[in-house]
Parts: sequence; structure tokens; C-alpha cells
Amino acid sequence: MIYKKTLVLINNAIVVSSQQELKAWWYKYVVISKLVARL
Repeated sequence: MIYKKTLVLINNAIVVSSQQELKAWWYKYVVISKLVARL
């Protein structure tokens, strides 16, 4: 039972961190595209 809860917590942590990385990547993409548009 404890083992299963630990797996769920680890899985949730991975999902949250990957969402944050996606947001960071998207933000970089937006900034770069705006800089390119200025050129």
C-alpha cells in the first residue's frame, strides 16, 4: 500500500515538472519569435 502511494507521488512529481518545462520552453519560443519578428 505504501509502495503504491510512493509511485503515485513520484508520477505526480514527474507530471508537474514536465508541465513546468513545457511552459518554460513555450515562453522561450514566444520570446524568440518576437525577436525574429522585429528583424
